[in-house]
Amino acid sequence: MPISLTRKHIQIIALSSGIVMLAAVMCVLMQNYAQRWLLDRGVAILSERIGTVVRIDSVDVSLVGRKVTVYGMEVEDRSGKTMLVIDTLGAKVELFPLLRSRYVVNSLRLSGVTAVLYKERKDSAANCQFLLDTFRNSADSTAGSGRNPRHDKPDVELQTAELRGMRLRWDVFSERVKGGDTLDASHLCIENLHVKVDGVVQKHGNLTVTLSDIGGREKKSGIALTAAGAGYRSLQQRDVTLELRRLQCVQGGKRIGFSRLSAYQQRGHLSLALPMNLHIDSLTYCYDNGKPHKRTGKPHRGYFDAGHLNAVMNVEADMDYITSDSVRGRLTRLSAYDRASGLHIRNLTAVVTTEHDTLTAQEICLNLPRTAIKSERIETHLLRDSMGRVTDLAVMPSLLSAKVVLRDISKPFAPVLSDFTTPLNLTVRTGGTLTKLLFSDIRVSTLDKRLRLTANGEMCDVLKKRALRLHFRNIKLDARKGIKEIIIGHFSKKVRMKMVRQMRKIGDIRYYGSMGVYYKREDFTGTLFTKYGNADFSFTINGKTKYMTGTITTDSLGLGSVMNVKGLSSIKASATYGFNVASKRKRPVKNNGRLPIGWLKAHIDSARFKGVNFSNVSAMMHSDGATAMGELYLPKKLFDISLLFWYTQTDSVQELRFKPRVMKHQKAPTLLTNTRKWKDYMNEARQRAKTRNMKKN
Repeated sequence: MPISLTRKHIQIIALSSGIVMLAAVMCVLMQNYAQRWLLDRGVAILSERIGTVVRIDSVDVSLVGRKVTVYGMEVEDRSGKTMLVIDTLGAKVELFPLLRSRYVVNSLRLSGVTAVLYKERKDSAANCQFLLDTFRNSADSTAGSGRNPRHDKPDVELQTAELRGMRLRWDVFSERVKGGDTLDASHLCIENLHVKVDGVVQKHGNLTVTLSDIGGREKKSGIALTAAGAGYRSLQQRDVTLELRRLQCVQGGKRIGFSRLSAYQQRGHLSLALPMNLHIDSLTYCYDNGKPHKRTGKPHRGYFDAGHLNAVMNVEADMDYITSDSVRGRLTRLSAYDRASGLHIRNLTAVVTTEHDTLTAQEICLNLPRTAIKSERIETHLLRDSMGRVTDLAVMPSLLSAKVVLRDISKPFAPVLSDFTTPLNLTVRTGGTLTKLLFSDIRVSTLDKRLRLTANGEMCDVLKKRALRLHFRNIKLDARKGIKEIIIGHFSKKVRMKMVRQMRKIGDIRYYGSMGVYYKREDFTGTLFTKYGNADFSFTINGKTKYMTGTITTDSLGLGSVMNVKGLSSIKASATYGFNVASKRKRPVKNNGRLPIGWLKAHIDSARFKGVNFSNVSAMMHSDGATAMGELYLPKKLFDISLLFWYTQTDSVQELRFKPRVMKHQKAPTLLTNTRKWKDYMNEARQRAKTRNMKKN
């Protein structure tokens, strides 16, 4: 009797047959000899494909668990040296998507990976270049077959992967090894490299890669790098985006990191040679050299110290290209703030181009909170000797203009300028080398032109701290209509107290001269013109001794009007002096003294006081900060007059005390103060004051 089979029966029989056949295949594959055959066949195909020797110790295929594990894999380069070693490679794959040309890998694990990469010379190909060429040629053959490569690529999905304990070695054998713990790009050894892949998806020509938990350490320099995540996305091989999140790099006391870095290109694969839009958010740089801060024990010094930094920056840039020896791009925004010193750069924009040893910056605009600096173009060149070593830096002539408020740089560099809020206009043309940098057409003025300054100058040995020299010549200063009192009023209370009253009485001033700045020393020379007369001066401020010493001469100066001494007319005199300018006086000052500490020697050629003419008068004065004592010596034909004096106020001598002496004329007169110590006179003055107080009581 014939048996009739329905459609349902046929499906059941086919399914049962498939299961039996699959079970048979699984049993065959689980046999050792079958796995060995698969291993040999896979090694042969891979070796033929890449054109080098590939070795694999063993392979374990489990169709039940859909797992493939490879043990002891080695790949040689074209010279026969071991290039890549993988102790264990394990993958879990989906089988049925293979029938639809889809590769789905659930998980991938790699451990014990060692890669040895090198170049014989800097301009030669790396030993791994043949691998890159193999995959590139495969892609080119697909594109040349007349098919659309975007749609011929199979869909690939990697759900998760993990790489642990990788060691990467990179060398350029022709380059010498740098000493110390500096990072050497020609000789790198990255240890304990680890990365976790959260997903890789390639579908319809689009590629998305997501990574997390990235880290590694460079052995020689000790630089440790970590990143919370990274992402790569390519849409139809046209729009490419790369993103890094919470990256941090640490080396000793240095730490650099950012919260987010993103790069975007509109066409092609991500390449530095193509236009790119770059964003860096919250770039931080911290550095501590382990030494005391330069401001320690120096309260007058600014807070900025290159050895102690804690800066945060935000950067936006449009890069045209970046190659091995040239860069071109536009810095559209850069803001920075150093939390350690208070230095704040609100915004910096520029068009930057580098080519070989030339750096060009155009359309430069630097903004601080209240300061704006602009320059159309700055160009620099590295100068090399016959051996190719850098010897100097040449700066092409360029014009710099700025509107400056000195308060912006007060905390990091000069705390004394903390109240300096008057805006200043500045223009200067600069050019030269670091050995001799020239400044010409220097012009500084206030907005209302009440203060105007012009000068020329030069800076020598810029990079040598102790040999650095700064000279300004042909300085012309004109201060009118009370601007000098406003400028002095911006300084500290101590400076205002000592200077503002005298400066107000002097009136408008003009100055012509020069100045020089050296290591812990400043020199000033010139002529000061006032409504009360003129004075030629020269003085030096010594940072080692904390003393200002100099000379001053005048043919006619209304000293009585300046010092508020009634009856004293213009004088003709010369003087030498020395005063302590340290912020902390070395000797204690009693009775809340407000006088400078120092000495003065003078010779008065002619003067008139209350109708009496004087000439050939010698004077000496000494101050300990509380009391100033001195002596006037006037020689005559038959007798000499000596006048001792002392006072405690520097802005007014109304409380001036005198003690006259008449002595027999001496052919070689000497000041009485030269024969006794200054402390004797000061002790006498204090004793007399004490006696008067006792009598009053």
